[in-house]
Amino acid sequence: MMRSIIDYAAAAWQPFLSPTQFNKLEVAQNRCLRLITAQYANTNVEILRLEADIPSYSTHSNQLIATTYEKGKRLPTGHPRREAVDGPEVPIVHKSKVRSSFRKRAEELVDPMSISGSPRDPILLSFPETWNEPEPERNWSIHTNEAIKHNIPVIGSPI
Repeated sequence: MMRSIIDYAAAAWQPFLSPTQFNKLEVAQNRCLRLITAQYANTNVEILRLEADIPSYSTHSNQLIATTYEKGKRLPTGHPRREAVDGPEVPIVHKSKVRSSFRKRAEELVDPMSISGSPRDPILLSFPETWNEPEPERNWSIHTNEAIKHNIPVIGSPI
């Protein structure tokens, strides 16, 4: 699966993109596919995607949004991602247009799936408490250049 810098927090900002803005992401992906596959400019985009085994960016974005939503549904109550999924709906108004929210877009993608009503296994979060663990035995040491500094003359001092 394609991972890139434009995927960073994509589920948070891509549901708000206008079709024109989203088309710019598709065009950028298509240009990259042409470079990767070394195909001519007039090669069909679907052929490029098949050869590179990469879905369209809109499909990829939908996968990211649905995955993020499902992860949020599996987190414990009170977790910030869970709050983004279960919290109150906040409409986004931009230049007199109401835009889709992350939750609304994710529900549009997940609800038609046969598993949407199934019970979800929770994601158990456990973070190692490294501050409570005993100091590990070090198998390394630090060597400074102090041992050889006495041989290096200081600029401006007599030798």
